[in-house]
Parts: sequence; structure tokens; C-alpha cells
Amino acid sequence: MKLRYKTVPSNVALIITGPKLGDPEKERNIFQDDEGRYMKVIRGGGHRLRMFQTSTPVSLTAFQLQKPAQLYIH
Repeated sequence: MKLRYKTVPSNVALIITGPKLGDPEKERNIFQDDEGRYMKVIRGGGHRLRMFQTSTPVSLTAFQLQKPAQLYIH
């Protein structure tokens, strides 16, 4: 199995999914969803298994939502 080191900018988190992410009891960045699947959140960079794990970048940049005009009902 080949390890590949992936890096991301400071405003991006890398979500890694797949087998052999590590021990969720020892690492705080491994989470389990409602269906029992595990994911690992990495900021900056980290290793992933090339053929078995997938990585998805997620932007951490804040954005503004346009607030619609208030409706007044009389």
C-alpha cells in the first residue's frame, strides 16, 4: 500500500474517508457518522492510502448570506 501526503491551504480542511484511518479513541480528528462510517478531518496536510481512501477538500472561508427583506403581515 502506498501512502500519499496531501497538503491543503490554511483556509481548507481535507476530509479523508475509507479504511484504516486510525484509532478514534486516541485521535481527536476522527469522527463517526450515524451510519457507522468514519472520517478524518485534516488541516494543513496528512497521509492517505492511495488506493483505499478518498480525500475531499472543504473550504473554511466564511461567506455572507443575503437576508431577504422582512415581510410585514397586518
